[in-house]
Amino acid sequence: MCAAPKVIFARIPQGQMARVLCELGSGRAYGFGLSKKTKVPLAGIYVVLSRLEERGFIVGKTELKSRKGRVIPRRYYRLTPVGRVICEALLAVRNSKIPVV
Repeated sequence: MCAAPKVIFARIPQGQMARVLCELGSGRAYGFGLSKKTKVPLAGIYVVLSRLEERGFIVGKTELKSRKGRVIPRRYYRLTPVGRVICEALLAVRNSKIPVV
């Protein structure tokens, strides 16, 4: 007997999550930079990033950066293929004149 495939339906991000997701559409970025660009408070940006990552819309990777003789870990985030589709859909709805019901 063959097991049925597991299907996970994720809710479409709105508000802060949508802003962060769409900002990542232009390339990879790190939390502090995303906070500044999207105006999501620094205290909340990592919660938003964590939720987007849990839903499979983004993926994060920690890199070590050297700055003034110190090594600083920085986590960069980028869209997954699913995240890119969601981002494009959000932008299409935002740019259209069609009301969302």
